[in-house]
Amino acid sequence: QSQAGPRGAGARPVSRHSLPGAGLGFFDQTSYDGDVHNSDLDIALREHAKEAVELADKLRARAHRTDGEHHPTADLELMVMDTYALTGCFFIGHTNTDMDSIASAIGGATLFKGTATRSEREVNGEIEFACKYAGVALPPYFDDVESASDPLNADHGIVLVDHNEPGQMIDSLGKVAFPGSGASAEQKDLAMHQIGRIRGIIDHHALSDNFATGHPLFVDIRPWGSACSIIAHMYVRLGQAIPKHVCIVLLCGILSDTINLTSPTTTHADKVFATLLALLGEERHPNRLAEEMFKAKTAHLTNLTPYSIVRADQKNFQMGDYLVGWATIEVNEPEAILAKSRKLLLELRVLKEDKNLDFCFLSVVDLKKKNTKLLLCGELEYA
Repeated sequence: QSQAGPRGAGARPVSRHSLPGAGLGFFDQTSYDGDVHNSDLDIALREHAKEAVELADKLRARAHRTDGEHHPTADLELMVMDTYALTGCFFIGHTNTDMDSIASAIGGATLFKGTATRSEREVNGEIEFACKYAGVALPPYFDDVESASDPLNADHGIVLVDHNEPGQMIDSLGKVAFPGSGASAEQKDLAMHQIGRIRGIIDHHALSDNFATGHPLFVDIRPWGSACSIIAHMYVRLGQAIPKHVCIVLLCGILSDTINLTSPTTTHADKVFATLLALLGEERHPNRLAEEMFKAKTAHLTNLTPYSIVRADQKNFQMGDYLVGWATIEVNEPEAILAKSRKLLLELRVLKEDKNLDFCFLSVVDLKKKNTKLLLCGELEYA
């Protein structure tokens, strides 16, 4: 597959070279204007480049069984891998989908020989850019894949990535599997079948109080900054080679969800795997990649209507007796979004009523200045 470089305004095509045996010298740490970066990503590269190179070499040798060593952990994991019951499944992320959801679905499906899908027909500019850059096709829409949403399709299970809250699942999965207390006998029967198809969860969010199954399933939930970091770790744990295009798309997922490793949710694990994936994917310009991703997202979001902005990345959370809606917009130029504040507040009130929410918020994140403005649509939110 082709490795397409960024082609945005002012962008420089990124060439790929073979991975040298050196550490930090592999990476170009200059920005477009020639300044030397000292971002959180650069700090991570400096701290972990040497160990990442050693790990990358060992991983390649182990994956190709050329190291002549015995690896009991990886060997045992491979022996019991079939018991995970993830092989051949449909991998799907949350609605109002983001790069971490798309990338973790691609990475998981590649590892377990399944099918990556997406939960929204329309995706944001960052996702489109990153998939093109990595040379991977955008996963098909879940409902368009034959038998993917069929509760009676017992032959192909479902793996939830980057979410586990029923309210964040695509309707053909969440509303069918968790129909609520007023469900008819027929709906309950379909729910039993659909829940039975859920084989696993790979996530970095808290386990929802509203999620339960009648059967044991594979669960890998970690307090990391990105689901893509977890997927990358699964490749390493299983001793499997990570294809270059998968390395790049997983790297994009980490950089997106951790805001280039600056988010408070970023962990040591995210820094290690961002470095490792950049090396294995032969990505010499990770800072430029992050910049181009954020530019693509900003260009997409600023062209949306206020109605679409508050729904672009919006999730519902059940907090005790209260249903809370939280929308997030992450852009390089927040002024263009905040200029629409009056209309955004009106749309938040409409969203609150449409989804029967008790509280509704919109956070506008400035990716450059690393600060956030919070829009409050009512007295309850303000209190």
